[in-house]
Amino acid sequence: MRRRLVDGGVRLLVSLWLVGCVLPLAAPPVEAQSSDIIVAVDEVDLAAFPQVSLRVSVRSRNGVPISGLQPEHFEVVEDGANLLRPTGVSAESSPAAQVSLAIVIDTYRTLSGAPIEAAQQATNDLLAELLEESDDADRAAFVAVHRGISTDAQVLNADYEVPFTNDRNLLLNVINFLHERMETSAQGTPLYDATIKAIRLAAATEPVAHRAVIVMTDGEDRDSISTDADVIQTASNERTPVFTVGLSNSRLNEQFLRRLADQTGGTYQAAETPDDFSPLFNNVLTMLRTQYVLTYDSGLPEDGQPHSVLVHVRTPTQMEGYHEQRIQTPGSASEASEEPEEPEAEQEATEQPLVATPVLPTPTAESDFMGSVRNLVEDNLLLVVLGIAAIGLMLLLVVIIIVVVIRRRRAGRAEEAVETPPLPETPGYVPSYEPSIPSPDVDASAPTGRARASADWSAPEPVSSPTMPSGAPPIGQPPAWPPAGQVAPPPPPPAFAELPDQFQPAGGTRILDRGPKMGKVGLLVDTKGAGRRFDVAKVSVVVGRVEGNDVQIDHPTVSRQHAAIKWEGEQFRLYDMGSSNGTFVGEQRVREPVVLNDGDRVRFGAVEFVFKIVSLG
Repeated sequence: MRRRLVDGGVRLLVSLWLVGCVLPLAAPPVEAQSSDIIVAVDEVDLAAFPQVSLRVSVRSRNGVPISGLQPEHFEVVEDGANLLRPTGVSAESSPAAQVSLAIVIDTYRTLSGAPIEAAQQATNDLLAELLEESDDADRAAFVAVHRGISTDAQVLNADYEVPFTNDRNLLLNVINFLHERMETSAQGTPLYDATIKAIRLAAATEPVAHRAVIVMTDGEDRDSISTDADVIQTASNERTPVFTVGLSNSRLNEQFLRRLADQTGGTYQAAETPDDFSPLFNNVLTMLRTQYVLTYDSGLPEDGQPHSVLVHVRTPTQMEGYHEQRIQTPGSASEASEEPEEPEAEQEATEQPLVATPVLPTPTAESDFMGSVRNLVEDNLLLVVLGIAAIGLMLLLVVIIIVVVIRRRRAGRAEEAVETPPLPETPGYVPSYEPSIPSPDVDASAPTGRARASADWSAPEPVSSPTMPSGAPPIGQPPAWPPAGQVAPPPPPPAFAELPDQFQPAGGTRILDRGPKMGKVGLLVDTKGAGRRFDVAKVSVVVGRVEGNDVQIDHPTVSRQHAAIKWEGEQFRLYDMGSSNGTFVGEQRVREPVVLNDGDRVRFGAVEFVFKIVSLG
């Protein structure tokens, strides 16, 4: 029965597979259109109709405006039929263009004094230009590079970080006090971590093609958990361009700043003096606000009806994109009704709503082919539905066959278990003697020591047992009971061998305690937690993120098994166990075992502790 079911299932599976192969031939799939660039019609001006003015943004996939386009790079299609060329194209920086900008400022001590004051002033000027009106769609965020920064966009330090907002005062309350915090904060330049934080803040809330990050620094990264490759990869994945500004000096890692800008679609600008910060920041904002103003003569009627306008852009590098906008021409519907009546068939056609053609406006053989394919699919919708149903049935049949095969194997194993005869039962333990029945002979040569069956049930000679106490009757002989009325004296204590000093369990395994005696214990005290601490009271203590470690630190920057603290030679030594984000003692990354002293600052990833040593004697 099972074999018939499986054979029938296989035949049905083959039939469905053939149907699935034939259906695509009858209705080829339509390939989805993809744009190489992002085109947006931000504003339409019909004041001088039939002359139409369009404000258009043209950006790369990362959101960087594309410059240098000429009229021949634009086409306008009205109602999917009228192909027009613009009569004029001009590029300009428009305050109406929405921009969301995250600003990253380095706060290392080399910037103290005039450089940080110039950076503060440049940021103030940039925000004044960007956030002119409180109800504007433009937004800004701020991240100061500081030690211990988290790359998590949900974790914010109010002294150094502000999420995206259009409240300029909220941003200035942090920016204007940077010089004071530089004097008291611990030194460190985790530039990579701060840049990733800004990118993730932008990607979390701001739209693609309107968000960007600007980074200002005078040096290189120090103490970051992330790498330079992580920064570039994050910006590319989140489609966020990064614009960099570097203050020229011997510490500046100009190569990284150029590579970061080039590979994310931004630009790198070098500042010879701090006074250059403000114009360089303004250059970035001007670039992000670049738009094209297109003017063309419309062929649409002045009927007050909605119409479709599609703008198609082809760059000199043959990248393409388009955007469709619905507009309503001047005039009124009553004026259109005064026109002479059309034939009935044409009137029904005009009553249908106008729908813009989603294909590119330039007619080609390929576009005609795709249109015919689309029509074929729409005309054979039933075949498409049947194909989808066939695929679903095929998957269901595969599941049924798998279940049948598994059940069959289990049934076969159960039958094998039933056919296997059970092992003979082992005879139970035979007591050494019974008061009323003599014991059978014991074959001393048999390795099992089992009773030997014998027709001679005569009592064997008494054999003394080395384990029986003195005065006990031999094996096989009943004990001598005292006469009635007399109390037998207590038996002497058994002459057992002296027990060894160390307990020896069955099997001969001796348990020895070979752990060294610790004269001190260590403590890991969290510098930011509310009294959280971990004891280091074992010879080897493993620190990691998951359960099972001696010290569990639930933080994304801590590896599953991050580090180990060992008691060796009357000292605590710290080992890094190949962690992703590193183990640090002070500012030094642990690559070889490091001796821990009382008061050392130990950091696992981004979580910092103070190591304390307590003497036991």
